[in-house]
Amino acid sequence: MGSGPEFDYCVVIDDDDDILMASRLLLRRLFTDVATVRSPDEALPLVQARTPDVVLLDANFARGATDAAEGLAWLEKLLGMDPEMVVVMITAHAGVQVAVAAMKRGATDFVSKPWSNDKLLATVRTAASLRRSRKAAVAGGAAPAPASSVVAGSALLGQSPTMARVHSLISRAGPTDANVLVLGENGTGKELVARELHRQSLRANEVMLTVDLGAVSEDLIDSELFGHVKGAFTDARADRVGRIQAADGGTLFLDEIGNLPLRLQPKLLTVLEQRQVTLSAPTSRCR
Repeated sequence: MGSGPEFDYCVVIDDDDDILMASRLLLRRLFTDVATVRSPDEALPLVQARTPDVVLLDANFARGATDAAEGLAWLEKLLGMDPEMVVVMITAHAGVQVAVAAMKRGATDFVSKPWSNDKLLATVRTAASLRRSRKAAVAGGAAPAPASSVVAGSALLGQSPTMARVHSLISRAGPTDANVLVLGENGTGKELVARELHRQSLRANEVMLTVDLGAVSEDLIDSELFGHVKGAFTDARADRVGRIQAADGGTLFLDEIGNLPLRLQPKLLTVLEQRQVTLSAPTSRCR
């Protein structure tokens, strides 16, 4: 990270004042301006007046509610205002069904309360980077390109033979269940390629999750990817679904996979070979 914030503006919507204070203090590391409000109604004028890089949206607001109906309804309303808005859902009731339902409706990612600071920062940084990539793609699309050089609906732009080969590879790999390794220097659009693979896959209507392994501390990567059961270690106070299981039926993008610790590489290899993660709960399959 540089000496100052990486992004401009973030809005956090949650009815818990402690959550608002904690997120505001933490997210100042990433954003020049962090706005916090207790209800979506209060957030509307904020997102209308100034487009945020990321919106963090609580799943439940009514006392005792656990079904995320309010959060999902407001998610659809926010995306109706701006389909390119990047929304990260927050929930204290970390059922994978709620997370997947949110992302099927357009949420970019989710975080569960209580969160670890490293986990929250990694998730929000990835989400804000996606927003930046989308804005760059829109700006780059201002100049029309020949129809033959751009796949309809793709965020990948370019007219060169190299880009034509990239599109060709994506069109061949996308419909398969193959594991795909995307290589490239920082800033070349690896996540855009991953999202295009997902868009052209048979899982396009399912969830796509991203884990930035370069932004998650080594101590948290195991739990982040594979999950854990209550009592697995000192701070494991409840079962936690890992990202691999949460992406069941969809696509998982492991950004900066070279940062995966050696001790976890055999574990990931087993998942890739057997297509299942085994906890105390039933097994799940994932690309």
